[in-house]
Amino acid sequence: MPSNITPIFIFSLPRAGSTLLQRALASHPKIATTAEPWLLIPQIGIFASDGIFTWANHSFTRTAIEDFCRALPGGLCAYNRHLRKFILNLYREVSPETATHFVDKTPRYHMISKEILSLFGEEAHYIFLWRHPLSIFASIVESWHHGRWNLSSFEIDLFGGLENLVSTYAKNQNRAYSVNYEAIVQFNHNEWGKVFSAINLDMPDNFMKNYTTTKINGIMGDCNAKKQPLINKNSISKWLLTFNNPLRKRWARKYIDWIGSERLQIMGYDKDEIISDLESIPNSNKKIISDLAYCTAEQTAKWFELRLIFSRMRKVKRGKRHYPIFSCNDKQ
Repeated sequence: MPSNITPIFIFSLPRAGSTLLQRALASHPKIATTAEPWLLIPQIGIFASDGIFTWANHSFTRTAIEDFCRALPGGLCAYNRHLRKFILNLYREVSPETATHFVDKTPRYHMISKEILSLFGEEAHYIFLWRHPLSIFASIVESWHHGRWNLSSFEIDLFGGLENLVSTYAKNQNRAYSVNYEAIVQFNHNEWGKVFSAINLDMPDNFMKNYTTTKINGIMGDCNAKKQPLINKNSISKWLLTFNNPLRKRWARKYIDWIGSERLQIMGYDKDEIISDLESIPNSNKKIISDLAYCTAEQTAKWFELRLIFSRMRKVKRGKRHYPIFSCNDKQ
């Protein structure tokens, strides 16, 4: 177990190239990592004011812990100090003796990026990884949904996550490093040298060779990375093949308009250029009917919380008792 460890947090949306970045960093002999820890989601999420449904009644849980913190000498600052020490100890115990840094790559951290920077301050390094927003969505559709136009499953990432990441980075540019997927996928040594410099480490010798043989323990993360090389320069423009019918192009225009020029500029992209590329794609009627069907089904499932209903039905079928669940907005 190393005597000390410095966390490296990768903040990105899913399908933004975070596994590529994680594996490349882990090729350094002083950097340890595991697939996707998710450790801070429940710890920081306990203070969330919405979006949580649980049998334990999140509102009561949150109120009780906040009440405990008021009785704790040092209050919430003391609570966070112990939480930080707890997480750092876990990073240390899972790391080999030679490690000085630990990479925590958990894409859903985009929802708590501000809280993570507040919790760890100068004790950690923060890398914000951006990718062309339409390329991210295309990768989700093609890789995880086999070309099906499923929207609601990843709205939390595409909207809430993007909004949080841009806001957090804009307020913390002086202590965070920003890099684009389109730059690192080229595997330019100068670009990667800057990445390692940002975490105060030298780029290792035989970087490319070590990278391709780096193994990351765990079942979470990009399963495709285990089947094929992560270096794919053609992935930069592959998104153009996905937005090939009027329905998809209309959604893309609205999404880019929602992001806006200012946020895109912070991410390193130009709105007019994206719209121009989108308009250049030849129109096709392919998959329009199925896209409409999936959109309707997904929106229905979202608004009526069908996943919760189906979960209860499965319990009843197995003869198990089901209990009411509470949202964090339930009145106490």
